[in-house]
Amino acid sequence: MVLAFCRRGLVIPFCLYILVGRYIKERIG
Repeated sequence: MVLAFCRRGLVIPFCLYILVGRYIKERIG
């Protein structure tokens, strides 16, 4: 789903926000 949104290119900021959020969550624990 996320990849589909990224491909649209209309919600790049939103996509990056999700990717960063997931990365941080994994780092924290």
